[in-house]
This record gives sequence, structure tokens and C-alpha cells, in this order.
Amino acid sequence: MKQIPGTDRDRAAVPQHCKDCTYYQPNWKYRTCSLTECPYRKRESVFRKVPLLFNSFAPQEVVIMRGV
Repeated sequence: MKQIPGTDRDRAAVPQHCKDCTYYQPNWKYRTCSLTECPYRKRESVFRKVPLLFNSFAPQEVVIMRGV
């Protein structure tokens, strides 16, 4: 049996919406949650039906190491 985090001690700790959750990731391309399934059971799937058109990660930093 799976237990929902925060329900054994404090019911106010359960977020009302995904946007209020600490695991919510609005900028990820394929998922909306940093976990593989919602711990609060707000959604059946954390994967997006249509991926975002962009990744909002910072671009890779290019380091030139000449003469090191």
C-alpha cells in the first residue's frame, strides 16, 4: 500500500494543485513532475501529452583550455 506524503501528520501539507507542489517542473519538455508518478495522486501521468517546443535548460558552456 502506498502512502501519500504529508497525510500522516498534516493534511494541510497536501497541495491543492500541481503548481503548488514542490515537485512541479513547468519548464521540462516531456514531464511536469520531477518524480515518475505523482506522490499526491493529483494526476494519473506526469508525462505531457504534447511535449513543449523548447527546453528551458541553460545552454552548454564552452570552455577553451589552451596552454593549461
